[in-house]
Amino acid sequence: MHRKAESLFPACWRDTSTWPTPTDREIPEKHKDAYARRKRIIEAYMRGASLRVLCKVEGVDTATVYTMLEACASHAHDGKIWGFRALVPYVRKKAYERSSEVRADALAAGRGTGGLFMQMLANHEPLRLLIAKQASKYASTNFTGRVPIKKEHNIFLTRISQLQGKTGYPFSLQNKGREGFRQAINAEIAKQRGEARVPLRDSVERAFRLQIDARYRNVQIDAHRLDSFIRVKFVGRKSRFKTRALRPWLIAAVEVDSEACLGWSLSVEREPSHLDLLRCLYSMMAPWERRQTFEIVGLDYNPDAGMPSGVIPRCAGRYVDSISLDNALCGHADNIRQIVLERLHATLRMGLPREPRTRCEIEQLFNTLTHRNIQHLVGGVRPNMSNRERASAMSAAEDQGLTVEQMEEYLDVVLCNYNAEPHSAHYGKSPLQVLREEPHSALIRSDMSPNASWRNLLKIEVTATIRSSDDHPPRINYMKGQYTNDVLRSSGDLLANKEVVLTVNLVDLRSVKAKVSGGIDLGTLYARGPWAHFVHDIRLRKKLNREIADGNFYWSEGVDPEEQVNDFLRKTSKTKVSQPSKVRRAQSASRQTPRSGRLLTSPRLIADVAKGAELDLEALLGDKLKG
Repeated sequence: MHRKAESLFPACWRDTSTWPTPTDREIPEKHKDAYARRKRIIEAYMRGASLRVLCKVEGVDTATVYTMLEACASHAHDGKIWGFRALVPYVRKKAYERSSEVRADALAAGRGTGGLFMQMLANHEPLRLLIAKQASKYASTNFTGRVPIKKEHNIFLTRISQLQGKTGYPFSLQNKGREGFRQAINAEIAKQRGEARVPLRDSVERAFRLQIDARYRNVQIDAHRLDSFIRVKFVGRKSRFKTRALRPWLIAAVEVDSEACLGWSLSVEREPSHLDLLRCLYSMMAPWERRQTFEIVGLDYNPDAGMPSGVIPRCAGRYVDSISLDNALCGHADNIRQIVLERLHATLRMGLPREPRTRCEIEQLFNTLTHRNIQHLVGGVRPNMSNRERASAMSAAEDQGLTVEQMEEYLDVVLCNYNAEPHSAHYGKSPLQVLREEPHSALIRSDMSPNASWRNLLKIEVTATIRSSDDHPPRINYMKGQYTNDVLRSSGDLLANKEVVLTVNLVDLRSVKAKVSGGIDLGTLYARGPWAHFVHDIRLRKKLNREIADGNFYWSEGVDPEEQVNDFLRKTSKTKVSQPSKVRRAQSASRQTPRSGRLLTSPRLIADVAKGAELDLEALLGDKLKG
């Protein structure tokens, strides 16, 4: 055996047959060849093969072999060596330790603080003991409340000021290191609770119960305001189209076990409503369809990207066991709990306010999406931006930012690519690969039949009153649209001023189903007027109603309503700058081609005019002299 191996491994670990080995599921499919090659090299070296011959045959250098050997000899958290587990590509072998020095300019801007709190605890033993003492008050299993982080953090800051004064870290930060203190005290509480736990013998039920690795047990849904402005066109005064910048909301659903994004929806309202939440739930259940064309140049999916409902057959129309919602107002609507229980057959869990750690998977998705993609768009913003930088971002978004349609297609591509990227938490596997590796013995609840209950997610029930007069037959008004049918018209004044329950399909408002409170079924009511001639959802109905109320849109007689709406939407979504390549071509063309009504002339100085040089005002000013 080589002397290097004897110095690294004690006698009990020099036999490679006793080394810990990863299971086949812990090795990603695309990294199995690399793992087999690394394992073959280490086994040959431990048997005493010549290092020079081994490097020549396998095509590696000496430093690489020694690096892999040291990784295998390092101690793992379970008390053993890493062994062959360290040869899996991209596997994390130790926790993060800060090695870089503190930069004062980065610290003043709130950056470069990674690992700084743990480094401070390692250098100051009294601070570490203080956190252990603070955590001991909440480590008891009898304690069921919330840890007062703010109170304990103030005590911790007082102790730091006694040791080093109120200069430097963490007093130079805006939150004074509260996030690092939260992580440290929570870790210490978990450590003390684990040490105080009495080891118990597993019961017969636990020992012999069949353990099945199942997915779709818990789904987290949250609303996040994107850190980027988008352009929204509207009709201003004198029927002129104007643009304004706003930050939209993203409502996303993440499966906890695989960390895959199952569905999402985009909201441009001031606050996301329960309708946006229902659209997110529907996109989670309905089969995903790949977009074929893109308005943004160069945007496309990765080869294996997609939503689970579209690329994995058993995930389409699949019900989840429990749904965890945040404390947003859209999750507290009266009918959300009933819809989740009756149409998704799932348990609803409400999150605690100001406790994002209870939904770490969805917060990780938002954090990755924000720092890798959204903040780098035109109009992207950061939390520490000044008012001048924020105003500049809004101005850039109004000129060249993405529209609502472009943001939707951009998010669809980014989230689908996120599902296909390898995650370190899954040993280099992607969320889609983790879902595909679910055992076939796992019990799943899915339904793709036309009468599946999840297909009614976008159907809500509202109450309305039947209106009738001498000049107009009985009708029902809903969102400034009149609905009726033969049964309702023939009722006369019999059902006047009666309340009815309307079942509204949010994606198609051309018809609604009505039922009188007494149990009389009125059947399907159809819209009258222009609303009956084209398919439209609730968002389009609200938008057109606002434009009609402002006097910017009206129905013309003798013109197809669908053509009118399409023409109006085409004008509002039409932009002079919609794609990067078009922007460059337009700018280059504008530099080469002069504007109409203005001649290209060399600039004239006032000194030339004073010298008596002839000045051609018509050539300089062009059409401005006319009139």
